[in-house]
Amino acid sequence: MKRLTLVKHASLLKNLRRQLFLVCFIAITIWSKVYNNNNKVFQSQTS
Repeated sequence: MKRLTLVKHASLLKNLRRQLFLVCFIAITIWSKVYNNNNKVFQSQTS
């Protein structure tokens, strides 16, 4: 009984980790896009 719950928790943790990784990946891609766009705007303003 205890073993089963442990296995369940382990799979839950795995799924959580995967979701967290996906969220981080998406956040980084969006942030880099925004950062690049801001850089372009900044460069066009200064030049």
